[in-house]
Amino acid sequence: MSVAKCFLVILNVIIFVFGVLIMGFGLWVLSDTQRFIAVLQESAARQAKVSSYIFIGVGSLSIALGFLGCIGAIYEIRCLLRLYFTCVLLILIAEVIIGIPIYFQRDRVYLLTYIREGGLCDQLSSELPVYQTCAA
Repeated sequence: MSVAKCFLVILNVIIFVFGVLIMGFGLWVLSDTQRFIAVLQESAARQAKVSSYIFIGVGSLSIALGFLGCIGAIYEIRCLLRLYFTCVLLILIAEVIIGIPIYFQRDRVYLLTYIREGGLCDQLSSELPVYQTCAA
């Protein structure tokens, strides 16, 4: 067994294990949402449910990717290795495509986060008691 093959198998086993952990965490959050809502906030119920589905999806993708890479590396199946490489390349491209606009609009993202967390709403409601629309 060559060094590259061993490295690829070990890397894919790690990806597979982390995929199982991420998917398990997503399933745990989905099945026990009330605990997380009690810890976070009452308004976090919908966000916890959406984030749990995201965790389940990312975990499933990681499991599939780790499985394809392991089987392709162990049995040296070129088709699976090409599929593995294509998936990794598509994930990298998607991360770059999503990351670039977020990086260049980070000030806008921080402002929206500040407004949603109530910083601006609390400040406006204390200075202008007439406008209490942020709390709604």
